[in-house]
Amino acid sequence: MAEALKKRSEMDPQFQWDLRDLIPTEKALEELFSELESGIGRYEGFKGRLGEDAAVLKEYLDHDVAMDLKFSRLLAYAIQKRDEDTSQSASQALLSRAQLLLSRAMEASSFAEPELLGIPEPVMKGFLEDGALSGYRLYLERILARKEHMLGEREERLLAGFGQTAAAPSAIFTMFNNADVRFQAVRGGDGEEIPVTHGSYGTLMESRDRSLRQAVFHSYYSSYRQFSNTLAAAYEGHVKQACFTARARNYSSSREMSLAANEVPEQVCQPSGDHWKPASGPAQVCEAEKGTAGPSRAPYVRPVCPPGRRDG
Repeated sequence: MAEALKKRSEMDPQFQWDLRDLIPTEKALEELFSELESGIGRYEGFKGRLGEDAAVLKEYLDHDVAMDLKFSRLLAYAIQKRDEDTSQSASQALLSRAQLLLSRAMEASSFAEPELLGIPEPVMKGFLEDGALSGYRLYLERILARKEHMLGEREERLLAGFGQTAAAPSAIFTMFNNADVRFQAVRGGDGEEIPVTHGSYGTLMESRDRSLRQAVFHSYYSSYRQFSNTLAAAYEGHVKQACFTARARNYSSSREMSLAANEVPEQVCQPSGDHWKPASGPAQVCEAEKGTAGPSRAPYVRPVCPPGRRDG
């Protein structure tokens, strides 16, 4: 019989990540929450002042960056703490607390970008040429480039507060996929029971045993098929949220909005010109096998072979 997968509590600590490098103690965690609470309160003092002079703008940007770094540390800790055991309610509550605080910070700072866009062009040009703001030049230029997609202060505040609600479909799938879904064990060639998990799936699909690959494939995806309506509803919610936000921000599509976040032109996704070329390699192998294996079997009849191995 194959060795049963161990729980995290049963593993040797040397094989576990150590989150103390991020936040060493519960006391340090609460201190970080307090610092962020205080930092959220500071945003109000900058409201209506970002166009005064370069010094005030730099002070605001320094504060905003410091808050971002602290939130990055808190969320990295909370997410990995949740991932240690996604069924633990205490870890789920910690992540929810961190995300709620982030939502509040986003609401509190939502005035900034509309206010920056309202600064007269000659004044903003002077700010961009000011040596004290040289480290923020690219950041400011990117905000100015998104001017047509920015809303007023009230609307930006509403969208910022909507963020945690909008993330619900993704959060639902994450909990389902990492905490609730279970896969039926399969039998190996010598009859031993082999557990199927997210972690073992890739390795099992590299097996030379075609029957094992087939069993693993069906075990894995039949578990999702049982909840196809639930998963479809969660996905629909995610799509609707993306479409709503795209419309609110004057994008032609959610795809354009998503690509714009990384300054990727939408043309790269158009199937024309030199951007798209005929597929080669493993895809052609699957196409070749369809003639003998049948389309429905093509995904699992061929193993996922690592470099240097050939299917027997």
